[in-house]
Amino acid sequence: MRYRFSSAVLGGIVLAALLSAAPATAGEPGRVSPPGQRDLAGIWYRVVYDGAASEAGAIIVVTKVDADTWIAAPVVHIPPLVPPPQYPGFPPTDAAVPWIVQFQRTGQNTYLVTSLSYYSATQAPAGQPKTAWAGVCNGPGIQQDEDTLTIDWYCFASCNPCFPGCWNFGSPYIACDPGRLWDPFQDPTAFCSAVVTPVEFRKVPMSDGCVPD
Repeated sequence: MRYRFSSAVLGGIVLAALLSAAPATAGEPGRVSPPGQRDLAGIWYRVVYDGAASEAGAIIVVTKVDADTWIAAPVVHIPPLVPPPQYPGFPPTDAAVPWIVQFQRTGQNTYLVTSLSYYSATQAPAGQPKTAWAGVCNGPGIQQDEDTLTIDWYCFASCNPCFPGCWNFGSPYIACDPGRLWDPFQDPTAFCSAVVTPVEFRKVPMSDGCVPD
């Protein structure tokens, strides 16, 4: 059984711990993409989040795993400009593990994209787990051209059933196993979002604009 987030919860859960990236125009002027499959591998930075300029963006390195799978992770992890989101039913947290993103090819230049981030309470009392909850987002991604990648995120949150502040602490629907991290992908108590969050990434371009001739 899954429940629904408010749009405010969604806004907080998606990429709350990611890096700052200033909006800019990537790619060479007038660049035309070649026909056929484009190259997803490379360094990308987020310029749009939920229809607005990205204030807490991300720089990710996308690496090819096989013919149909790519994995991305941040270049570096920097503390966010604001702390992780705090909402009723969510334990207070002060840290986020760098997110991981997986791209699975669904067609020519189209992908199913899934991301995962964990949020932790680093000052949790002794004997209490530090990882409190996780945010998972998935949805369709399209590489519009060589330099532009758009994703529509649909997200859900899963709380650690071993964490006393979680809504599902002691729940009969998901077991607490203190010997291992719970699986947010197998959580029947997860809260689902009812809205989509569009994001846009650009490939980091090479530049020599300030290099003297």
